[in-house]
Amino acid sequence: MTKMREISTLEVAAILKELNNINDLFIDKFYLISEDEFRFKLSKSGVKINVQCKLCHNFSQTEYVKSVDNDSKSTFESAVRKRIGNFYITGITQPNDDRIINLKIKKGDTEKNVIIEMFAKGNLIIANSDYKIELVYKPKTFKDRSIEINEIYKPPEKSEITISDLKGTEFIEKLIDIYKNSNQSIKLIKFLNKLINIGVIYIEDSIIQNKIDPNVKLSDVNENMLKSIILTIKEKVNYIDAPLPTLYFDNDDNPIDFSICPISKYSDYKSKTFDRIGKMLDTLTYENDNSVDTPVSKKAKETEISIQKQKEIIQSMHERINYDKEAGKIIFTNMNLINQVINFASSNKHLTLDQLKEQFPYLNIKEVDLVKKTITLEF
Repeated sequence: MTKMREISTLEVAAILKELNNINDLFIDKFYLISEDEFRFKLSKSGVKINVQCKLCHNFSQTEYVKSVDNDSKSTFESAVRKRIGNFYITGITQPNDDRIINLKIKKGDTEKNVIIEMFAKGNLIIANSDYKIELVYKPKTFKDRSIEINEIYKPPEKSEITISDLKGTEFIEKLIDIYKNSNQSIKLIKFLNKLINIGVIYIEDSIIQNKIDPNVKLSDVNENMLKSIILTIKEKVNYIDAPLPTLYFDNDDNPIDFSICPISKYSDYKSKTFDRIGKMLDTLTYENDNSVDTPVSKKAKETEISIQKQKEIIQSMHERINYDKEAGKIIFTNMNLINQVINFASSNKHLTLDQLKEQFPYLNIKEVDLVKKTITLEF
């Protein structure tokens, strides 16, 4: 299978829109499933939701419950539970319109932030209400920021043009000015992707939709062409509110890419659309993973186990019936001898095994138990 790309900024924005239903839910449990993979078990008033996180690739409500890898269990899982257990979610934001997810949580008067970075190999950070870091999955130090305990969390600097900017029009003249003063030998797609933070797949598609080669140099692009591309990019932002989650497959039915809107270069490929981004990412990430259960497969397994137990009970009953039938035949056939043994035993209060064997040498008498008042014979 082709190694799947990381999730884009546009897709993160659409996912957060889809996850509005987790507001006010309590964090029951946090699981470190495996390296870079977590699960939040949320609930409230009969509502139960699992949110699966695979750093840089997936953060969504899931129908799949992956088994916890015991080898990956660590003090980090316990530390997270200690800090956020029984907090409830008050909001979910996307700092700097970047690939960052900020769960705002609260318990009593205490407010905290669970921050998930979906870039640069990913990270999970817990910070207080002032963004002072209390716990971090991967401590890191960069030139312009430090992700360490007791440091104040700050995201990377904003891109020149963000999703919020794309919802307006003021950025267009700004982009044109940057274009005029840029190195004209730079490739068009590189230029736009560096400035506009939505994801290279959507930048590339916007260029292709305008029948322009993404790899042309800036010197081969005029202002009108650039404005036309920009307007197409703006249209992509509308899919945050009304996504069309789609998986694309090669001829062997292996997934090769995904998107939240139609992509021109995949127009002739096999594809499958979904009603939720979460379902698309579930399918992409876990459908062929044997270590996960869905509610359906879990119920099927429970039913299968129940049926197997019933079969075992029935088999045991048949075996007991057959045993009792055979025992009945033996007792009926040897009833006269059995009565003789009972009568003899009844007339001897201190009966011993030797006495019985002497009286009935032709019988195979195995045991005499005066406490239980039993005699064991074998026919």
